[in-house]
Amino acid sequence: MQKTIIFFPGSHPALSAAEIFAYSERTGVNISWNLSRFPVALFVSGVLPSPPEVQPMLGGTTMIGTLHATVLELPTPAELLSLLPELKVGKRGKRLIGISALSFSLQQSLGLTQEVRRIGIDLKRAIGMKGTRVVLPPARRPDLSTAQLLHNRLPREGTALFLLIAPSQVDIVTIDTIQDIEAYTQRDRGRPHADPGRGMLPPKVAQMLLNVSLIPPGGTVYDPFCGVGTIPMEAALMGLRVIASDVSPKQVQRTLENLEWLRRHHAPSPMALGPVRVFVHNITKGAVPLEPNSVDAIVTEGWLGPARTRSPLPREADKVFNVVIELLTNLLHRTARVLRPGGRVLVTVPAFRVRKRILHFSLGSVNVSGFEQELLVPQDLDHPLFREAQARGTLLYGRPDAIVLRELVRFRRVQ
Repeated sequence: MQKTIIFFPGSHPALSAAEIFAYSERTGVNISWNLSRFPVALFVSGVLPSPPEVQPMLGGTTMIGTLHATVLELPTPAELLSLLPELKVGKRGKRLIGISALSFSLQQSLGLTQEVRRIGIDLKRAIGMKGTRVVLPPARRPDLSTAQLLHNRLPREGTALFLLIAPSQVDIVTIDTIQDIEAYTQRDRGRPHADPGRGMLPPKVAQMLLNVSLIPPGGTVYDPFCGVGTIPMEAALMGLRVIASDVSPKQVQRTLENLEWLRRHHAPSPMALGPVRVFVHNITKGAVPLEPNSVDAIVTEGWLGPARTRSPLPREADKVFNVVIELLTNLLHRTARVLRPGGRVLVTVPAFRVRKRILHFSLGSVNVSGFEQELLVPQDLDHPLFREAQARGTLLYGRPDAIVLRELVRFRRVQ
């Protein structure tokens, strides 16, 4: 049945949205979207899998909810109860409700915290004081964080209610699922081998890269710079066939050990992960030892340059970019034979923050013979957060204070 699902983006809304668009395309789910609440929320309509199925597949989405009604002003407790589905009853026979509000303007946010707390208290009175617990937002913000929701066992054992307040209307939403941060953290820090020297690609970012690569479900992905295997691990959990290589025998061994750890500790069953192939190979020196047209997508973390404690000088940035251009040209040339026609190459490369500017490498300097660069955000989406991505065709990922950012670039094999 078609309904409206609400996706709440993470810290990089444009990349989160690009991942959702790519997920719908790669899985064949026909959706339409509404950007009127973006970047607070992305409204998606269509015949979608259930939120518990979708949430673990999206690294850039913090929560998924369901829209129940849109009203013209903040509802009374009685109106809320009439618009919501039946409230969950917990294990001890008690109703547990968490209430939050998110506003789309600073002016609306003023005084919103106290208003939400008042609604929560009145809601408890309307339901009945006995057998009901209402979780209110903290004193200085109108919404419960994902950590607070999880701590209070919401929405697993109760109802997590969000009021999305726009200038002329209020959307009434209940949260269905929340991103399992603990699982990502365990895969990041609990595995036998990490690699801080390479910038520590977070597992949820690896998941975003795989989705944005548009690889079909069950397809074959190849990571030619696998390091300790973050991308292969996430690909295996997504049910993809995994091929990985690295120039370093030590890194190849670490990848194999991390994958074995994943099989034992995180797979639904010990045999749930498909077979993987990991081998030593220097992609800049020779042909990839794989069959022609045997790979659906190449997804990899490129070289991000040396570790930095300050912004690079222009000549230092150019030196790194020259290596990146050579690496990208080699990558496309060496992998064209094994990548099926129409297959994608999704790679991260460095960009540098210098004061208020971002320094990028020159896309025009890469020899893309046999490939074409693709936009990561559809051109017809009209929102200020998408304009830079639409102009350059890439997306950035990095902390607000980071010197080195990851720039995502996607190419499609055309011949």
